[in-house]
Amino acid sequence: MKIILLCNSVISSFEKEVITKVKEHKSVENIYGIIYERKHKGIIEKVITNFKKGRGGYILIMALKRVFSKVDEEASEKILIESNIEYQVTKRLYSSSLIELISNLYPDLIILIGGFGIIKKEILLLPKIGVVSFHHGDMSKYRGMPPGFWELYNNENEVGITVQILNEELDSGIPIVFKKVDILPEDTYNQLLNRMYSESPDMITEALSILERKNKEDFTPINGLGRIYTLPNLTQWILFQIKITKRKLFNVKASTK
Repeated sequence: MKIILLCNSVISSFEKEVITKVKEHKSVENIYGIIYERKHKGIIEKVITNFKKGRGGYILIMALKRVFSKVDEEASEKILIESNIEYQVTKRLYSSSLIELISNLYPDLIILIGGFGIIKKEILLLPKIGVVSFHHGDMSKYRGMPPGFWELYNNENEVGITVQILNEELDSGIPIVFKKVDILPEDTYNQLLNRMYSESPDMITEALSILERKNKEDFTPINGLGRIYTLPNLTQWILFQIKITKRKLFNVKASTK
Protein backbone atom coordinates (compact mmCIF):
# COMPACT_ATOMS: atom_id res chain seq x y z
CA MET A 1 0.00 0.00 0.00
CA LYS A 2 1.01 3.58 -0.67
CA ILE A 3 0.51 5.65 2.46
CA ILE A 4 0.43 9.39 3.10
CA LEU A 5 0.88 10.53 6.69
CA LEU A 6 -0.89 13.84 7.30
CA CYS A 7 0.83 15.32 10.36
CA ASN A 8 0.52 18.36 12.55
CA SER A 9 3.72 20.35 13.07
CA VAL A 10 4.28 18.61 16.43
CA ILE A 11 3.35 15.07 17.41
CA SER A 12 2.99 13.15 20.65
CA SER A 13 4.82 9.98 21.68
CA PHE A 14 1.65 8.02 20.84
CA GLU A 15 1.59 9.48 17.31
CA LYS A 16 5.30 8.80 16.92
CA GLU A 17 4.67 5.15 17.75
CA VAL A 18 1.82 5.04 15.22
CA ILE A 19 4.24 6.24 12.52
CA THR A 20 6.68 3.48 13.50
CA LYS A 21 3.91 0.85 13.33
CA VAL A 22 2.86 2.05 9.87
CA LYS A 23 6.43 2.06 8.57
CA GLU A 24 7.05 -1.48 9.85
CA HIS A 25 3.85 -3.01 8.44
CA LYS A 26 4.45 -5.60 5.75
CA SER A 27 1.76 -4.23 3.43
CA VAL A 28 3.27 -0.73 3.25
CA GLU A 29 5.36 -0.19 0.12
CA ASN A 30 5.81 3.57 0.24
CA ILE A 31 5.22 6.38 2.76
CA TYR A 32 5.09 10.11 2.13
CA GLY A 33 4.58 12.76 4.82
CA ILE A 34 2.65 16.01 4.67
CA ILE A 35 3.11 18.44 7.58
CA TYR A 36 0.34 20.96 8.03
CA GLU A 37 1.73 24.10 9.67
CA ARG A 38 -1.53 25.81 10.45
CA LYS A 39 -1.75 29.15 12.18
CA HIS A 40 -2.47 28.60 15.89
CA LYS A 41 -4.27 31.05 18.11
CA GLY A 42 -2.34 32.38 21.09
CA ILE A 43 -3.45 31.65 24.65
CA ILE A 44 -5.15 35.05 25.07
CA GLU A 45 -7.00 34.73 21.75
CA LYS A 46 -8.15 31.20 22.69
CA VAL A 47 -9.41 32.36 26.07
CA ILE A 48 -11.35 35.28 24.52
CA THR A 49 -12.89 33.03 21.85
CA ASN A 50 -13.91 30.38 24.36
CA PHE A 51 -15.22 32.89 26.92
CA LYS A 52 -17.74 33.85 24.25
CA LYS A 53 -18.74 30.16 24.08
CA GLY A 54 -19.06 29.91 27.86
CA ARG A 55 -15.94 27.87 28.50
CA GLY A 56 -13.18 30.44 28.77
CA GLY A 57 -12.46 29.61 32.42
CA TYR A 58 -11.69 26.01 31.51
CA ILE A 59 -9.42 27.10 28.64
CA LEU A 60 -7.52 29.46 30.95
CA ILE A 61 -6.95 26.68 33.50
CA MET A 62 -5.79 24.27 30.78
CA ALA A 63 -3.46 26.91 29.32
CA LEU A 64 -1.85 27.52 32.70
CA LYS A 65 -1.49 23.78 33.31
CA ARG A 66 0.19 23.46 29.92
CA VAL A 67 2.64 26.26 30.71
CA PHE A 68 3.67 24.69 34.01
CA SER A 69 3.76 21.05 32.85
CA LYS A 70 6.07 19.11 30.56
CA VAL A 71 4.42 18.52 27.18
CA ASP A 72 5.40 15.26 25.51
CA GLU A 73 5.70 16.48 21.91
CA GLU A 74 8.33 16.51 19.17
CA ALA A 75 8.61 18.28 15.84
CA SER A 76 7.10 16.26 13.01
CA GLU A 77 9.97 17.18 10.67
CA LYS A 78 12.46 15.68 13.09
CA ILE A 79 10.50 12.42 13.34
CA LEU A 80 10.00 12.09 9.58
CA ILE A 81 13.68 12.79 8.90
CA GLU A 82 14.73 10.20 11.48
CA SER A 83 12.32 7.73 9.88
CA ASN A 84 13.70 8.43 6.37
CA ILE A 85 10.27 9.54 5.16
CA GLU A 86 10.14 12.11 2.39
CA TYR A 87 7.77 14.96 3.20
CA GLN A 88 6.25 18.26 2.18
CA VAL A 89 5.34 21.18 4.47
CA THR A 90 2.19 23.19 3.74
CA LYS A 91 0.38 26.11 5.32
CA ARG A 92 -2.76 25.55 3.21
CA LEU A 93 -4.32 22.12 3.55
CA TYR A 94 -6.68 22.50 0.59
CA SER A 95 -4.47 24.43 -1.82
CA SER A 96 -4.61 23.33 -5.45
CA SER A 97 -0.88 22.53 -5.40
CA LEU A 98 -1.23 20.21 -2.40
CA ILE A 99 -4.31 18.49 -3.83
CA GLU A 100 -2.37 17.95 -7.06
CA LEU A 101 0.62 16.57 -5.14
CA ILE A 102 -1.54 14.08 -3.24
CA SER A 103 -3.38 13.08 -6.41
CA ASN A 104 -0.11 12.42 -8.26
CA LEU A 105 1.11 10.15 -5.44
CA TYR A 106 -1.89 7.83 -6.00
CA PRO A 107 -2.20 6.92 -2.30
CA ASP A 108 -4.15 3.92 -1.10
CA LEU A 109 -4.56 5.50 2.33
CA ILE A 110 -4.09 8.82 4.07
CA ILE A 111 -3.52 8.37 7.80
CA LEU A 112 -4.09 11.33 10.09
CA ILE A 113 -1.32 11.84 12.65
CA GLY A 114 -3.05 14.25 15.00
CA GLY A 115 -6.39 16.07 15.04
CA PHE A 116 -7.57 18.04 12.00
CA GLY A 117 -11.26 18.53 12.64
CA ILE A 118 -13.56 17.58 9.78
CA ILE A 119 -11.62 16.65 6.63
CA LYS A 120 -13.27 17.97 3.47
CA LYS A 121 -14.15 15.81 0.47
CA GLU A 122 -11.36 17.42 -1.60
CA ILE A 123 -8.98 15.20 0.39
CA LEU A 124 -11.36 12.42 1.41
CA LEU A 125 -11.86 11.39 -2.22
CA LEU A 126 -8.18 11.28 -3.16
CA PRO A 127 -6.94 7.99 -1.64
CA LYS A 128 -8.12 4.70 -3.12
CA ILE A 129 -9.33 3.28 0.21
CA GLY A 130 -9.91 6.44 2.22
CA VAL A 131 -8.65 8.64 5.04
CA VAL A 132 -8.03 6.79 8.31
CA SER A 133 -8.05 8.34 11.76
CA PHE A 134 -8.16 7.42 15.44
CA HIS A 135 -11.09 8.46 17.57
CA HIS A 136 -10.53 7.92 21.27
CA GLY A 137 -14.13 7.18 22.09
CA ASP A 138 -17.04 4.90 21.23
CA MET A 139 -18.72 6.72 18.34
CA SER A 140 -22.07 5.13 19.17
CA LYS A 141 -21.98 7.04 22.49
CA TYR A 142 -19.23 9.67 22.57
CA ARG A 143 -18.20 11.86 19.66
CA GLY A 144 -16.18 15.05 19.85
CA MET A 145 -13.78 15.78 22.71
CA PRO A 146 -11.92 15.74 25.07
CA PRO A 147 -11.03 12.03 24.90
CA GLY A 148 -12.04 10.10 28.00
CA PHE A 149 -13.24 13.20 29.85
CA TRP A 150 -16.99 12.77 29.49
CA GLU A 151 -16.84 9.02 30.09
CA LEU A 152 -15.27 9.74 33.49
CA TYR A 153 -17.69 12.62 34.07
CA ASN A 154 -20.66 10.33 33.38
CA ASN A 155 -19.30 7.52 35.58
CA GLU A 156 -18.87 5.02 32.74
CA ASN A 157 -17.08 1.71 33.34
CA GLU A 158 -15.16 1.76 30.06
CA VAL A 159 -14.06 3.90 27.14
CA GLY A 160 -13.84 3.00 23.48
CA ILE A 161 -11.05 3.48 20.95
CA THR A 162 -11.85 3.46 17.24
CA VAL A 163 -9.85 3.41 14.02
CA GLN A 164 -12.22 4.71 11.35
CA ILE A 165 -12.40 5.57 7.68
CA LEU A 166 -13.55 9.18 7.72
CA ASN A 167 -16.51 10.82 6.04
CA GLU A 168 -17.57 14.47 5.99
CA GLU A 169 -19.23 14.38 9.42
CA LEU A 170 -17.54 14.55 12.82
CA ASP A 171 -16.65 11.13 14.27
CA SER A 172 -19.17 9.31 12.14
CA GLY A 173 -16.96 7.26 9.82
CA ILE A 174 -16.80 3.53 9.18
CA PRO A 175 -15.13 1.69 12.10
CA ILE A 176 -12.31 -0.65 11.04
CA VAL A 177 -10.97 -1.59 14.49
CA PHE A 178 -12.63 -1.04 17.85
CA LYS A 179 -11.56 -1.90 21.38
CA LYS A 180 -12.65 -1.10 24.92
CA VAL A 181 -10.50 0.02 27.83
CA ASP A 182 -11.72 -0.40 31.39
CA ILE A 183 -12.03 2.66 33.60
CA LEU A 184 -10.49 1.69 36.93
CA PRO A 185 -11.89 2.96 40.26
CA GLU A 186 -8.62 4.75 41.05
CA ASP A 187 -8.23 6.39 37.64
CA THR A 188 -7.42 10.06 37.36
CA TYR A 189 -8.00 11.68 33.99
CA ASN A 190 -4.30 11.53 33.10
CA GLN A 191 -4.03 7.88 34.13
CA LEU A 192 -6.97 6.98 31.91
CA LEU A 193 -5.61 9.00 28.99
CA ASN A 194 -2.17 7.40 29.29
CA ARG A 195 -3.69 3.92 29.25
CA MET A 196 -5.92 4.76 26.28
CA TYR A 197 -2.99 6.05 24.25
CA SER A 198 -0.65 3.23 25.28
CA GLU A 199 -3.18 0.67 24.05
CA SER A 200 -3.83 2.44 20.73
CA PRO A 201 -0.77 2.08 18.42
CA ASP A 202 -1.22 -1.67 17.75
CA MET A 203 -4.70 -0.88 16.44
CA ILE A 204 -3.21 0.79 13.34
CA THR A 205 -1.29 -2.43 12.64
CA GLU A 206 -4.53 -4.39 12.88
CA ALA A 207 -6.35 -1.85 10.70
CA LEU A 208 -3.71 -2.04 7.95
CA SER A 209 -3.87 -5.84 7.96
CA ILE A 210 -7.66 -5.72 7.62
CA LEU A 211 -7.62 -3.07 4.88
CA GLU A 212 -5.02 -5.09 3.00
CA ARG A 213 -7.54 -7.87 2.42
CA LYS A 214 -10.93 -6.10 2.54
CA ASN A 215 -12.68 -3.36 0.62
CA LYS A 216 -14.32 -0.34 2.24
CA GLU A 217 -17.70 -1.73 1.17
CA ASP A 218 -17.13 -4.80 3.37
CA PHE A 219 -17.46 -2.76 6.56
CA THR A 220 -20.67 -1.86 8.37
CA PRO A 221 -21.34 1.77 9.31
CA ILE A 222 -22.39 2.48 12.89
CA ASN A 223 -26.13 2.09 13.45
CA GLY A 224 -26.90 5.11 15.59
CA LEU A 225 -24.27 7.71 16.39
CA GLY A 226 -23.68 9.15 19.83
CA ARG A 227 -23.91 12.69 21.11
CA ILE A 228 -21.26 15.22 20.09
CA TYR A 229 -19.38 16.51 23.14
CA THR A 230 -17.12 19.53 23.32
CA LEU A 231 -14.86 21.22 25.86
CA PRO A 232 -16.44 21.59 29.31
CA ASN A 233 -17.23 24.95 30.81
CA LEU A 234 -15.65 25.98 34.11
CA THR A 235 -18.57 24.67 36.21
CA GLN A 236 -18.36 21.26 34.54
CA TRP A 237 -14.60 21.17 35.01
CA ILE A 238 -14.93 21.93 38.76
CA LEU A 239 -17.65 19.28 39.11
CA PHE A 240 -15.38 16.84 37.27
CA GLN A 241 -12.57 17.50 39.79
CA ILE A 242 -15.01 16.86 42.66
CA LYS A 243 -16.07 13.57 41.08
CA ILE A 244 -12.45 12.45 40.65
CA THR A 245 -11.67 13.37 44.26
CA LYS A 246 -14.68 11.36 45.48
CA ARG A 247 -13.51 8.38 43.41
CA LYS A 248 -10.06 8.57 45.02
CA LEU A 249 -11.49 8.83 48.54
CA PHE A 250 -13.88 5.95 47.96
CA ASN A 251 -11.05 3.84 46.56
CA VAL A 252 -8.82 4.61 49.56
CA LYS A 253 -11.59 3.65 51.98
CA ALA A 254 -12.31 0.45 50.06
CA SER A 255 -8.64 -0.57 50.04
CA THR A 256 -8.29 -0.10 53.83
CA LYS A 257 -11.23 -2.36 54.70
